[in-house]
Amino acid sequence: AGASHFGFVDWKNAYDTISLPLLWRKLAQRGLPACVGLLLQALFDHTNGRAVIHGCLSPGFARTRGLLQGSLLSPLLFNIFIDDLADQLTKFVDPECPVPPALLYADDICLLARTPRRLTKSGVVVPRGSPVPPAFFLFDIMVPFVSTYKYLGVPVIDSGIMFFHMVRERVASARRKLNLFRLNHFRDTPLHPHHRLVFIRTFILPTCEYGLPLLATLHTNDITECIEPLVEFVSSDISAF
Repeated sequence: AGASHFGFVDWKNAYDTISLPLLWRKLAQRGLPACVGLLLQALFDHTNGRAVIHGCLSPGFARTRGLLQGSLLSPLLFNIFIDDLADQLTKFVDPECPVPPALLYADDICLLARTPRRLTKSGVVVPRGSPVPPAFFLFDIMVPFVSTYKYLGVPVIDSGIMFFHMVRERVASARRKLNLFRLNHFRDTPLHPHHRLVFIRTFILPTCEYGLPLLATLHTNDITECIEPLVEFVSSDISAF
């Protein structure tokens, strides 16, 4: 038997709340060379930040915690920081249930369980027909019961992934990007065909393609139905670009 209850963890401001001294200790415990540790500390410690508030840039302020947004190192360092959580979640794996107790991708976490007592945070999806479990609280805040939750950009319900809805959302997002680009950059100076192709490959196609490999789990007829909005978008919007 697999998991029937899903708990989705939305770790608010995850990168911004990391304790840097604790991170450096964890890296040292993993055997990171001292010279590399000192280099990382030079990059992340004693830095200043500025915030954009209502379109205005704030004065500089000292940053005492948190990883740098946009840094290529931050996802790796964050994964190392929360490895303890992954170890704790997988410590008591049920040998009769092949489904892992949790899925972790950076700060997006999905807890999987066969009973609602195993879930503790953020959004709880309860299977249809199952009795509603008692309310969950985290730091005195009730965790809501939801019928659908978007995990890694993919909408999920109690029975699984909403494939058709996922494709439509991808197409809508790609169409917004294309229309915005047309509005701001394409009215007065037409682009060279090569530049148009680069734009499509760089910004539009990745948006459309995100999550499509998941469709391989469907029947052929269902795949055809799911990708109809995508085919229409490519044949109309992109071909006219």
